[in-house]
Amino acid sequence: MKDKEIKKRISEIHTVRMTPTEKSLLFERISENIGNVPSPYMHRSFFGRLFHPKSPWVLYATIALCGVAFVSGGSMVMAENSLPGDVLYSVKINVSEPLRDSFIFNEMDRARWEVEKTKRRLQEAEELASQGKFVVDDATNLKENINDSMEDFSLHIKNAEQAGIPDAVIAARLDYEAAIEAHSKILENMHNIGSSTPQGGVLGTFYRDISGMADEVSQTRKTDEESVLKTNKVSIDDIQKTLVEDINTTRNILSQNPSYDQGYVEVISSLLGEAEAEIGQAIDKNNSGQMEDAYSILNDAACDIKEAHIILDQAPKVGINNIPSMAVSTSTQIQ
Repeated sequence: MKDKEIKKRISEIHTVRMTPTEKSLLFERISENIGNVPSPYMHRSFFGRLFHPKSPWVLYATIALCGVAFVSGGSMVMAENSLPGDVLYSVKINVSEPLRDSFIFNEMDRARWEVEKTKRRLQEAEELASQGKFVVDDATNLKENINDSMEDFSLHIKNAEQAGIPDAVIAARLDYEAAIEAHSKILENMHNIGSSTPQGGVLGTFYRDISGMADEVSQTRKTDEESVLKTNKVSIDDIQKTLVEDINTTRNILSQNPSYDQGYVEVISSLLGEAEAEIGQAIDKNNSGQMEDAYSILNDAACDIKEAHIILDQAPKVGINNIPSMAVSTSTQIQ
């Protein structure tokens, strides 16, 4: 990388602000991996080794540390809250997020980060739609970014599969599938509410495209389930009991908030009903000796419950009625 390009990158980093949590994560990544970078330049000066290394990772670490040195701690990251069309949005997707990309080395962590980036793009679409500002260019650009994240997710997941951790791969695929499905349902409900508005047609096409992506993720998830059963002992009874508990908990939360938007109440109730039916099917399959089918169907149920949790958490943030935030239950992740 030429000196002019390095200066340009550092100049861009000046505009990025990080929270204490983000800086802590950044330093943790650097601490874990910087020592693993081989360097034959043991007799060169300290600054010579930092700014003119043979390994690019040392240079990336140096640039990141320079960036951290220029940002103030504890302040809200302005670019993080930006939306397509805002001045700082290009900083968010072209500087801040790629910087984080550079310091994630574990394949599973990289896959999870692609899930998070997909959620960000979908949440941005929902925020724009809630403001009545969702236009064709936004839909096109967001969809392209989501497609990029899906491709990167698939790549990192395949690498993780080779490391022999199929249960973690299934959990990540479930998270991705549930996130895309849940947000497509939120967008669908927003479209139904405002279908007669100027953005109605754009929003309708967008949510249908996103729903189609979820179907693709679901199909690839099912191909990994056989690997889990080959390498892990799976208790169908324990899994179904955990899922039933999650369903009951979700219903209790929903019943305590009768003012919640009726459209989302119907979506969540439908998801929980589907999950219950799938649990019943899984029990029948298991009793007839079809454990592989039972496990796959229970994963479908887990995905439905995750979708319900995401909708409970996200829908109030896009201008609908308020409800206490609910984090996704860790017990819903089948491992």
